[in-house]
Amino acid sequence: MKNYLKILSLSTMCLLIACDKDDEQVIQEETVNFFNLKTGNYWVYKNYDGDSIQNMKFSNTLDSVVLTDKFTFDKKDYFRKETFYKNVDANTWNSKSVYYISVNSKGHLITVGKDPRESNNQKEYTTHPGTDKDFSYQEEIIYGGESYGTVICKSENNQTINVEGKDYVSYPYIWRLQPNEKVKKELVSEFHYAKNVGLVKETTPMISGSFIIEKRLTSFKN
Repeated sequence: MKNYLKILSLSTMCLLIACDKDDEQVIQEETVNFFNLKTGNYWVYKNYDGDSIQNMKFSNTLDSVVLTDKFTFDKKDYFRKETFYKNVDANTWNSKSVYYISVNSKGHLITVGKDPRESNNQKEYTTHPGTDKDFSYQEEIIYGGESYGTVICKSENNQTINVEGKDYVSYPYIWRLQPNEKVKKELVSEFHYAKNVGLVKETTPMISGSFIIEKRLTSFKN
C-alpha cells in the first residue's frame, strides 16, 4: 500500500471516493454547452512532470481525450469519454481509461466510472462546477481504511492563463488536501477549464513525496 501511494495522485484518490451529494438526485436540464460536449470532439494534451512547478519537464508523452458516444439514460445525456496515450516517438495510441460524463441542471460536469445503463447506483463526483462560483465541497479522504486528511474543493475567481503559448480565460476549480498524520503539508490540485473549450490545464501532486504531474492542452476539436 505504501509504495502504491507514492504514485497515487491527489486527483486519482479523490476520484475514487468523492461525490457531490447535492447533485445525486438532480435531473439534468443542460442549457449551455460550457464544457464543449459533442460526440467526436477531442482534446490533445502534453504531459509534464517534476519535483516542483518551477521544474516541470515534458515527459515525452501525449494524452488524447475523445468523446466516442452519446446516449440518454434516466433522463440524462451521457457521453463516453475515452483517454488514449502515446509516446511521441511511437505511432500507436494505447487505451488509458474510460469514464462517463454528464452535465446536471446546476451546470456541473459529473463523472461516473461505469456505464450507468449497466451500473445505476454509482457514486457521482463533480469534475468541475462550470460557472457556479458558489460551489464548494469537502470530504475526508479514506483509503485502505486510513485517513489522508480532508479535501476542500472550491471554485475560484477567473484568471487568464497561458497554456502552450495560447491565452485562455480559466474558471479554476481547486482541491486543497489538508495535512494530517499521513499528509505532512497541504496538497493542491488545479483544474482549469475555459468556456466552450473544456479542460486546458490540470496540475496535481502525488500523495507521497514532492512529485507533480501536469497536462497542458495543445489542440482540440469543437
